[in-house]
Amino acid sequence: MGEFEIEPGAGQITLSLARDLAVDLYSLWLVRLPDTTPKQGREFSFQKFEVSANRIAFEAKLSEDGYVLLNEIDYPGWQATIDGQPAGILRADGLFRAVWTPAGVHRIEFRFWPRLLLPGAAISLATLVVVAAALAATRSSKQSRQDTVRASTPL
Repeated sequence: MGEFEIEPGAGQITLSLARDLAVDLYSLWLVRLPDTTPKQGREFSFQKFEVSANRIAFEAKLSEDGYVLLNEIDYPGWQATIDGQPAGILRADGLFRAVWTPAGVHRIEFRFWPRLLLPGAAISLATLVVVAAALAATRSSKQSRQDTVRASTPL
């Protein structure tokens, strides 16, 4: 959508779309502005991002313990690990995902694995087997009838 800067104090933001998008923007809520003066000792960085449809992983370098917030919707089925160890996902700002992370360099990974994936896949596979068996039985029955008709027809 673009870039803009927000100064402390009262102000107004006007958003204009440069081209037609598939999403209509009806409102924008600015929930909280961060403190504009950096505090000593609160350094952090994120790097080595890997993103796919069901996985987000990155390296976090934190100077102190704290929450790492991922600006992605918290939806059931997401699981998190920190350095390969399971980590609890907390709902941040009522909508996003966050994990409590100790100071240091850590590999944080979020994976989407819905709890109904395996039962759904099993039902789909069973349905496919039943449909294939029904088609095979129908073809076999049709072929058998054709063979019977040919055998009973005099030459």
